Amino acid sequence: MSRKPTRPKSAPSADVAWIITRIGATPAKHVARVYAPDEKTAIAKAIEEAGITNPQLQQKLAARREKLNVCEEAQLDCGYGRPSHS
Repeated sequence: MSRKPTRPKSAPSADVAWIITRIGATPAKHVARVYAPDEKTAIAKAIEEAGITNPQLQQKLAARREKLNVCEEAQLDCGYGRPSHS
């Protein structure tokens, strides 16, 4: 049985996962999950992916580095957070 990889193949290993949220609304709204090397780049990628053209909305975006599970840190394709056993 083939399992879906936990990390997209297009994401370079130097990049980390970022959760982009629009603040200023209650509750805050999830905008995107992107891979980028830093916070500024992550927000720029989210703006492009989500098609946010309003500068006021762009300024209300915040990036939070996503805590990776053990498999993602080791760059393993292990499914449910457990190492694969071959």
